Amino acid sequence: MAITYGTATTFSSGAAGDNIDLTVPTVNDGERLLVIVGQGAGTAVDPAIEDMNAAEGFTEIENTGETGGRDHSIGIGLKVAASESGTYNFNLVGISSGVDRVGICLPIIGSDGLDVTYVKATHYADVTNDPTPTSPAITTVTNNAEVVLIHLCTHLALTAVAPTGYTIRADITDSANRNIVVATKLVATAGVETPGAWAHTDGDAASEGITVTLALKPTAAGSATRRYSLSLAGVG
Repeated sequence: MAITYGTATTFSSGAAGDNIDLTVPTVNDGERLLVIVGQGAGTAVDPAIEDMNAAEGFTEIENTGETGGRDHSIGIGLKVAASESGTYNFNLVGISSGVDRVGICLPIIGSDGLDVTYVKATHYADVTNDPTPTSPAITTVTNNAEVVLIHLCTHLALTAVAPTGYTIRADITDSANRNIVVATKLVATAGVETPGAWAHTDGDAASEGITVTLALKPTAAGSATRRYSLSLAGVG
């Protein structure tokens, strides 16, 4: 069945601090949650994110800090929802006064997790002086997998535009240095998917950033639509 998405929760702060706090979105047990947290410019230090599994039980997919130009960091995690509630709390490592902190938590419905093992050497790119990069290609192995593009950009301004054929599922573009965009595409027949370039507007030619490509496997059986039960006590 086709993978669908719930409504994401977001975090964005330009104040000094080391926390990234994301409200748990509406999600049913057994569904997946994709979390992306990051930090843009505003500090000479290049922090990573704390261990995402130890912090909130997410399987960590990526956790990297990049230096040069506008320093930036990203952490990506995935988990199966199980009685989720409250707030996920992540912190930067090695800094206590970082600014331009940002995060997204996106519910995924009808997925059995990653379709392709994430390999940093082929699925990750650090971007220099380019607000509209091309995300890495990926080879899906299951029909009807969803390719997921993640772009963290330190200087995007206010308008995000996905590559041709992709749909934006969540984005934060509320400050020049606080930007994460998530876009997806259904790949009906398994094989190589080569995304086109992002087409953000109002970008800065000196933008630094990170782009990551993932693939999600659809569930083998059952519906990707959330199911709700109705009790009709006293009827009949």
